Amino acid sequence: MVVVQPSAAGRAAGGRPVWLGLVNDDDALADIAAWVRAGGPGLAEPPGVLDLYALTVSRRVREQLRSSGSPGRAGPGLGARRRADGCWLEVCGPS
Repeated sequence: MVVVQPSAAGRAAGGRPVWLGLVNDDDALADIAAWVRAGGPGLAEPPGVLDLYALTVSRRVREQLRSSGSPGRAGPGLGARRRADGCWLEVCGPS
């Protein structure tokens, strides 16, 4: 699973974290990286193919993540990588 967090500018523009599942191939990862380089959530439209990987996280899970400090909250989770412009790209292992 990959969670793409918006940068501060992306969040100010309305961007929210995007959860992507089953992205175990190089083409999908290249599409994600290109989107993040273009600005990520709130600043750039994701490539259409990423719709195939998008997941909707239930309210219960979102609330658990917020209370634990995991992805979906202001701070990064385990395995996060921060770009120079402040955008987070997280790679999450199994829970």
